[in-house]
Amino acid sequence: MNGGDFVFQLIMLIMLGTLVVATIYVARSIIKGKQKRSHEEARLSSIEDKLDDVIAVIEKKKPE
Repeated sequence: MNGGDFVFQLIMLIMLGTLVVATIYVARSIIKGKQKRSHEEARLSSIEDKLDDVIAVIEKKKPE
């Protein structure tokens, strides 16, 4: 039965390694998603600021 125990341990080790790799992949995907969202929010905030400036200029030039 020694050979069977070795095969079982090898299979368990492979499964554990696969679980670790999958966990790392998921964690990296989540981190990348948060970074991308943060970048998009900064970009949208910049556009919003520019639009506010344009609206302010239009209101100044608007005849009363």
